[in-house]
Amino acid sequence: MAFVVRPYVPGDRAEVRRIFAETADAGGPIEGFFHDRELAADLVTGPFLDVEPEWSWVAESDGKVAGYLTGAVRTDFRRRWKVAVGGTKAFLRAAGRRTFWRRSTARMAAAGFLTFLRGGATPSVLRRYPASLHIDLDSAFRGAGLGRRLMDCFIDQARSLGVPGVHAVVRGDNRSAHAFFRRMGFVELARRPYYFPQGNALRDLGVVIFGKTL
Repeated sequence: MAFVVRPYVPGDRAEVRRIFAETADAGGPIEGFFHDRELAADLVTGPFLDVEPEWSWVAESDGKVAGYLTGAVRTDFRRRWKVAVGGTKAFLRAAGRRTFWRRSTARMAAAGFLTFLRGGATPSVLRRYPASLHIDLDSAFRGAGLGRRLMDCFIDQARSLGVPGVHAVVRGDNRSAHAFFRRMGFVELARRPYYFPQGNALRDLGVVIFGKTL
């Protein structure tokens, strides 16, 4: 099967969001812990696709998006402001869908608040790894080396700008993702609490922050 890795274009947006939603629960569909995949995709992919799409890449096979990497190489006031505006619009759209009247939303809010109380903040060490990325593959295309090809494209792009390092945040129970980042030369920088709804309970599945010096 032949693949092409190329820069993201706006026509890829729907497929990128679909793949995100289908893999968000440690490789499974996001409905495992949250019902509104549109809001989740807005909040996770929006800061990349809608603010700085020039740092994103897709892998394609026979015209079908097989995987993607969304990234950003810096965080400044201008980017934070655009992300905040985009997030506000996403919440307003979700309100129109009555998302905030759903039990799963209350559980997600409680999980986020508990994560904050238990110290689930981004560590200061990330100043040495300012670039960030998020990578996902459609389950039908895993094991074909696409993750490495996507990662190489983004890392080459970041290096060309003199970016000193890149980081990624991975859920604590996603062991296959941990192994992938280690194969790509990333090292574990920190672990932080991160709570997710699991049935009627909130479980600390944690996150692992990986970094790579460029």
